[in-house]
Amino acid sequence: LVLIDLNKILKDLKTTTASVNGSSLSASILPPFGAYSTDGIHPNSRGYAYLANKIIESINAKWRSAIPLSNPNDYVGNALPIP
Repeated sequence: LVLIDLNKILKDLKTTTASVNGSSLSASILPPFGAYSTDGIHPNSRGYAYLANKIIESINAKWRSAIPLSNPNDYVGNALPIP
């Protein structure tokens, strides 16, 4: 069993910007680096990919496995606002 504190991960993201494959990821709804959907509560696709990586890292560490990480930059964040 692997327990992961996703609440702590999201709180940490709120106070510090994460670096993901050379790009920033922040606890914001603002494109292109925001990890939250436009409702400001739920992660967007990039945010969910970031959380999935944290889960995979925990599984790999616990079970000495080699599950590959996803690249959150491959997932669409929020669209830019159209004036």
